[in-house]
Amino acid sequence: MRKWLLSSIVWMLTVILIASGMPHDASANKTAGENGQYLVVDLQKEGGKIRINKWSIEDGEAEGSMATPQQSELDPQTQADTLLIKDRTGKILYQTPFQFPIVRTVPPIMPGQKTNDHTPHQVPIKEPEVTLILPYFHEATTVEVKSSETKVTTQSMIPKSVQVDSHKKKVKPPKNNGKFEILLLPSGYDESSMDEFEQQVSHIKQAIQTTEPFASYLDKVTIHTIDESKPLGCLEGAQNIARLLVCNDTKVTSAAAHSGYGYDEIIVIHNTDNYGGSGMRDYSVTGFKTNSYSTYTVVYDGEWTARMAIHELGHSFGNLCDEYMYGDEGYSYVNCTNCRKDKSDLEKYVKGECSVGCDAKPDYFRAEDSIMLTLSIPTFNDVSIKADFAPYGLEKRLQFFTGTEQPKTVKRLQVDQTKVNLKPGEAIQLAVIATYEDGTKEDVAYVANWRASSEKKISLSQGYMRAISSGKVQVKASYGGKTVSVSVKIEAPKKLMVSEGEITLKSGERKDITVQAIYLDGTIQDVTQDVIWKTSKKRVATMEHGVIFAHEKGKAVLTGVYNGRVIKIYVRVNKL
Repeated sequence: MRKWLLSSIVWMLTVILIASGMPHDASANKTAGENGQYLVVDLQKEGGKIRINKWSIEDGEAEGSMATPQQSELDPQTQADTLLIKDRTGKILYQTPFQFPIVRTVPPIMPGQKTNDHTPHQVPIKEPEVTLILPYFHEATTVEVKSSETKVTTQSMIPKSVQVDSHKKKVKPPKNNGKFEILLLPSGYDESSMDEFEQQVSHIKQAIQTTEPFASYLDKVTIHTIDESKPLGCLEGAQNIARLLVCNDTKVTSAAAHSGYGYDEIIVIHNTDNYGGSGMRDYSVTGFKTNSYSTYTVVYDGEWTARMAIHELGHSFGNLCDEYMYGDEGYSYVNCTNCRKDKSDLEKYVKGECSVGCDAKPDYFRAEDSIMLTLSIPTFNDVSIKADFAPYGLEKRLQFFTGTEQPKTVKRLQVDQTKVNLKPGEAIQLAVIATYEDGTKEDVAYVANWRASSEKKISLSQGYMRAISSGKVQVKASYGGKTVSVSVKIEAPKKLMVSEGEITLKSGERKDITVQAIYLDGTIQDVTQDVIWKTSKKRVATMEHGVIFAHEKGKAVLTGVYNGRVIKIYVRVNKL
């Protein structure tokens, strides 16, 4: 089973990516695979622009050729950027797609504690970084990075004579060994406290080996540790969040790359007894293709270390949402396995009703028996483990990773509605059915790559479409190399009606009004909050959210516009 090494979308400040790419001829393939040297490139995204911070050439273990991942296996909601290695003639020797991490996850509150705060479940990364470890070609002269967001190309020249950086342990490239490998790294320990690290290692190993689905794949799961604690730049209380413990991603991934071990997930144990940690989110379709050498978890050294590691592994490896919310706080990122807009996918795994309000608010989730709900529960629920719908539960993702199951080839892609008529404010959930070569079918709307010809007319996420303004929009969904289209027509109202067209007020008074949109079929919508208002005289009268405010004596005309239709209100203001 090939392991592709790409940046997870999401996922945190700096992640390492031992990227897999496609050499463009046989001779280049041999050079890249057998010389045992690797080109290490550090990239950073600022305001949509990608900057090459630095690069180096390092010794590593020689491996065979590496293959590039399919675009359909990357984070479906984020376009991948592209890195190319060229020779002096401009010939492409190697290229690979990659993605920057987008969010960092925050651990749940400690069991037994209560909080009234609105701490977010995950925080966005403003200037994400990624480190790519790529095959080195002796004839390479240029590293080129193309941004999918800005379409800007960044180049860096490789001089003819470069010094090869040597480390005590060589760079470990990916191996097709059918194993799911976890690497545990110490942070902040010295010789006198390494026994404490080893004790937490023992707890985490036991937790992984006794937690399903990992417990059923013990011969496929390998856990490595190193006995040297390096400064990893860890920081407690990051971004003013008390329980957010983060490390310097470049230092973490560099330490892992030179550990002498292969790894698919990294767990950093930081020497502090202050409750805290962090993780990443893997929004890929199957997990193994964007997860390798890119996601990692940080945990503190305390009572709940092992369970926090399992919880964060649920994010980074399992694409699981947190099954809890604080008040009205919530984020709608890419849909998770255990949280769905339509609960039908969950029902066969759930006894009783589903709940609403996980961190993918307002999606449904299974509220019982899950470590994604609270660390006081040591196990994942059946939805998280056994889900056979995209983006798949932990067991199927583990099978992909260990080579016990291969991704299916999509034969045909169909959408349940090719033409949709909506009114502004109306919403619909589309279904996209993938038919595979083996005849099985699956709704992949949640993981397909959706695009709309106009983002001003509709909002679109995972097939959930909400009309914003009138007009025509072409929507496309891509998955597994196939694409389907949907024609969307958003109807404009026939006319607008206001509750009062002429109003007399005294200075300082206010008046609530309502505006209704009337459609050709007789449908009536309350659009009061959606009308955009202008006033002929601000000093006399203004309108805010359906409320008229009377100011000075005089006359004013309030003009409201909604989806191409206009309504006027004539206001007279008298003195008190």
